[in-house]
Amino acid sequence: LEWETVRRRFPHQLSGGQQQRLALASALVTGARLLVLDEPTSGLDPALARALGRTVRALADGGTGVLLLSHDLRLVRETADRAVVLEHGRAVDGGPAADVLGTVGPGPAPLRHRATRELLAAEHGTRPDGDAAPDTAAQAQEGGGVTATGIVVRRRAGDPLTGPVSMEFRPGSRTALLGPSGSGKTTFARVLAGLTAPTLGDVRFDGRPLPRRVDRRTAAQRRVVQYVHQSSAESFEAHRPVLGQLADTARLLRGLPEAEATDEARTAAGVLGLDEELLHRTPDRLSGGQLQRCALVRALTAHPALLVCDEVTSALDTVSRQRVVDALPRLLAPARTALLFVSHDLPAVRALTEEAVLFDGGRCVRHGPVREVLPAAWSGVPLSP
Repeated sequence: LEWETVRRRFPHQLSGGQQQRLALASALVTGARLLVLDEPTSGLDPALARALGRTVRALADGGTGVLLLSHDLRLVRETADRAVVLEHGRAVDGGPAADVLGTVGPGPAPLRHRATRELLAAEHGTRPDGDAAPDTAAQAQEGGGVTATGIVVRRRAGDPLTGPVSMEFRPGSRTALLGPSGSGKTTFARVLAGLTAPTLGDVRFDGRPLPRRVDRRTAAQRRVVQYVHQSSAESFEAHRPVLGQLADTARLLRGLPEAEATDEARTAAGVLGLDEELLHRTPDRLSGGQLQRCALVRALTAHPALLVCDEVTSALDTVSRQRVVDALPRLLAPARTALLFVSHDLPAVRALTEEAVLFDGGRCVRHGPVREVLPAAWSGVPLSP
């Protein structure tokens, strides 16, 4: 982190990855004998994740105890001496990390517990029996859609956070938004949903401008762009069971009767692996990964023109992540919903998207097919417009 860049900002002005690294720094200065890290790489790009892994390994080598709670199997392999696999709150597998998780590559060890085999198979996009997962990339469809033109977001003083940025999202299109942590991806995504007002530029649907702030959009306009937050827990009411909150979207924005809206939410939740019993819990009784999938269901039931997914796989184990990757195109298809997938999850980007936009310093520096942009995104070579 560049200290002079972040020291005068408030937390809400930092990206998820920057917040994560500052939280880690605040823990490290205590000189703790045991460091508990809960998904420390979920908001980081691959280069920063590798750097954090080296830091964690150095701390452990220096005598600090580290308990790592993570779905990032690469991080676990690189940093942990021992690994324990939990299922439904119970330890079902464990031992030296190299034995439990094996080496990088397909072909999970047949003697490991079923839950471990599923984790390893899903990591490589295969089924536990070794069959390849289906290709989930959807073909873009032509027609009208959502456009963002000349978007600029400025601080009260200083350089812009983003912009100018212009993008078009055709019905059925699948676009990845890539770039290092703090490059302005989330700021731009929030502008599309009306959660951050742009300084310049506008967002249009079928050629007609949408109000810059979501609280000024009608119910029909709020349907147009649905945004799934990286920190899903903050978007739920604390004391209401989640099923009613998932059904609210279709009921309030599409006018469905409550029973029909509830059935639709329940069905979509089942596709994403959320059991009926979970849906009757309050948010505080769900894990981060379960809430992430609930937030995805809630947005999908609006049948939006554009779904913005901001790191929606960051809190998921490999099995749940693969389920989301497999199911998302099918859930988007009925309304020909366009997808903007903001992510550091490169396998998911490859599976779900066709076009990619690379951000750096708040600007679009590269745009093209995913297969061409991905190498540039993580090559480590300095970027230029």
